[in-house]
Amino acid sequence: MRKIILTVLLLLLAAVNMEAQTTGTRPGLRNGILTLGRNADSLYTFPPTVPDNADSSWTLYYGAGGALVWLQAGGGSGYYEAYATAVDTTTDATTEDAISISLSEQQVVSVLAMTTARSTDDEVASYRIVATFYRNTGGDVTILGSSIILDSHYSASADWNFDIVADAVNQTVDVQITGANLQTVYWNTRASYEIRGE
Repeated sequence: MRKIILTVLLLLLAAVNMEAQTTGTRPGLRNGILTLGRNADSLYTFPPTVPDNADSSWTLYYGAGGALVWLQAGGGSGYYEAYATAVDTTTDATTEDAISISLSEQQVVSVLAMTTARSTDDEVASYRIVATFYRNTGGDVTILGSSIILDSHYSASADWNFDIVADAVNQTVDVQITGANLQTVYWNTRASYEIRGE
């Protein structure tokens, strides 16, 4: 997904450069959206809007823990989807929240989370997990069943962990990473998720 977004951005920037050379126009910021074009008839936006839903829009912001989040709202006031990324370093076996997703009452969220990790002593690992969570009226964030490991690959000595859990205190869904004592591990974590409310 990240490669697709970067490819689209590079193609759009190339188009802007060509247009700027032929028309003298420059990209600008309109209503918080990067606009690439001369007028409404030739307007490009990044991130792109969804053509079959006029109410849809994308927003880029920093989420919990500095995670970079793309948020698309649309399909009614109770629905949105997002993509979050985070970069972390662990030096012990303390579990850390790489990405946190807030969940309000009467909402359900499906999460697909992935991470790639490498230590300074050449241990490596990658994990892919999916899980669904909900929060009823007056209730806490709860996992529906359990998280499912779709894929995991790791070195023999990479004694690390990756999971998606419910935090009933902060009412969040947390994508968690756990390293090892006396080992420096670098993590790149990403999560895509859809939230549905009323």
